[in-house]
Amino acid sequence: MPHGESPVYDKPGPRPLPYTAGFADGFGERKLVFDPATSTSLEVLRFKKEFSESPDFEGGLLARVEALSNIKHASLGTVQSVERISDTELALVSRHTPGRRVSELLPKAHGPAFALELIRLVTPALAALQRAGEDIVHGALSPERIVVTRDGRLVVVEYVMGSAIEALRLPRQKLNDLGLVVPAGPDPVQFNARTDITQLGFIALALLLGRRLNASDYPDKVPALLDEFSRSGSPILAAKLRLWLERAMQISPRSFASAKEAVAAFGDLPDDADLQASELVSSLDAFPQEAISPASAPGSPLRPAVSARPESASSSYVAPAADRTKKAPGKKRFAVWAMILLGLVAAGEGVALFVMPYLRPATEVIEVRPSSPASNIEADLRTATPPSPLATPIADPQHQAASLTTGATAAAAVGSPASSPTSATAAASAPPVAPAPTPGVTPAPVTGQKFGGLTITSAMDLQVFENGKLIGSTAGPIALNDGPRTIEVVNETLGFRFRQSVNVKGGQMTTVNIAVPNGRISINAAPWAEVDIDGKPAGETPLANLSLPIGTHEITFRHPEHGVKKQTVVVKVEGLTRVTQVFQSESKR
Repeated sequence: MPHGESPVYDKPGPRPLPYTAGFADGFGERKLVFDPATSTSLEVLRFKKEFSESPDFEGGLLARVEALSNIKHASLGTVQSVERISDTELALVSRHTPGRRVSELLPKAHGPAFALELIRLVTPALAALQRAGEDIVHGALSPERIVVTRDGRLVVVEYVMGSAIEALRLPRQKLNDLGLVVPAGPDPVQFNARTDITQLGFIALALLLGRRLNASDYPDKVPALLDEFSRSGSPILAAKLRLWLERAMQISPRSFASAKEAVAAFGDLPDDADLQASELVSSLDAFPQEAISPASAPGSPLRPAVSARPESASSSYVAPAADRTKKAPGKKRFAVWAMILLGLVAAGEGVALFVMPYLRPATEVIEVRPSSPASNIEADLRTATPPSPLATPIADPQHQAASLTTGATAAAAVGSPASSPTSATAAASAPPVAPAPTPGVTPAPVTGQKFGGLTITSAMDLQVFENGKLIGSTAGPIALNDGPRTIEVVNETLGFRFRQSVNVKGGQMTTVNIAVPNGRISINAAPWAEVDIDGKPAGETPLANLSLPIGTHEITFRHPEHGVKKQTVVVKVEGLTRVTQVFQSESKR
């Protein structure tokens, strides 16, 4: 094949297209290909010979790509297919995620702010992977497989490789040479849910120390590396981060068994005051005032972490208390804070994305309960299907009234799915919203403009859109200009879309709680069965038009002669989910 050409892998057969050389590591080289047929950019990982010629590796890769073909999460990239280029070359084809890999950003971009963003955004993505199946994990998480996009998001890529690598039964040292942290124990290495969170904790530790770490340093050198970080930063921040990281990296008696457990422990992570004390005060005293620039490096996806410090300085440096007293008396301290505030205003939303997770706790919580076709599982067997309010066309945001519930109104809404909060604000009187900044361009200061924060919480994973543009998810806080906004929260897998108006207040974090609406399900069995839904008795088949919260449910069928059968089903917003279990008779066994 001529140099500078690469196949595009669409049916019925390959055809050459120009490519751009991409990132290379121990697994192979990546080529960036533009497919004019679909107007999409693809990243093609062409595996090295040792991987391409292994049937076990190819089989594990194919199985995982198929199992995760429908997974959607704001912090997960899109893997499309596995392609056989030739007898000796195998390729993994993914949608290209523009941005910089974390491995490319070290050591310039590092510190507690970056490490905490990594933890808060990537851990829920790992939890989503692990929910996809009992044996599904990433297994190959490393700084090379996390991309910082141009709009400041963190996206995990190539998450289908773990099971394929495990199938090769490689020795521990070989896996370390490939940059993979693997759990302690005998060979062959087995990748499980603990592996994912261990690998994530090790990447976060590298960001805290500001340098690449050798995978073979785990687990023996981890305590010493944690000591190094603890000595260099704020004691309170270091103590909280260390506790979480020890649990993540399996060196604590209370180690996390899964990413879900790690997400549940987010409350133990440092809060805004801890971070401000270490990042915005102590470290700034170590640098001359001209180093604090309100302008950001063009095109840098991590503007706050890169532009606020010289390359030779460590973001985790803390000046001794005595030195800080000498360097920053009252007037100088005020001048430093003034410069920080001016810098934040000048840097615009890009800086706000890093600052918003550390704002003061929310003073306003909005409880939103979308209506659902039926109220609960005991809502009796009805054949009539009421229309779903989510199917009703939504008015243009400029003509739609705000629907916010606070205080006593929010409390009244809980447990009443059909209730509709009514606190209307005319959109016509809303101040104009500043346009989104162009990636890589630092926006000019906006007079009177303030930033606020928005957190979307729900029992289901949701992506958040504004004017058709993805601005965040339930994985973490979203930084926005203050004022009225109309957002749309979406879970494509469950067919859930809901539009909500919210008033973002400057300097405050507003939390919007999205309750899970109900969908409908009908359950039958042949000849018949007693049914449990998620461990709770639901009755004897046939069960028609039951109401269940949308999402995944486990249905258990019990028959006195034919035993017990289980099915996992997904209930969506629209339509009726039908489940049937056919028991095999004794004569046919």
